[in-house]
Amino acid sequence: MTTKNEINKDLNTYNPDYAVSPYDTLQECIELNAFGCYTKEELSSLIEDSPPIDRDLAVDLENCTGITSEFWINSWKNYKTKEVK
Repeated sequence: MTTKNEINKDLNTYNPDYAVSPYDTLQECIELNAFGCYTKEELSSLIEDSPPIDRDLAVDLENCTGITSEFWINSWKNYKTKEVK
């Protein structure tokens, strides 16, 4: 039986039928205290405003979290795509 949440074995990628906001990921990073370059207040403001994640913001987030800028950009695009549906 195939489900929407399946692993595409050819690409070895997970293709869920839902999207998680990159700002939820950012919130988890705050809770884990995974930042050294933003204050909690700055991050809370960023999460509250939830601006589109462009290249500059993605690079800043990568430098702070160690999570690649590509993750942040793709997470944002995926979230917005799923949110529209």
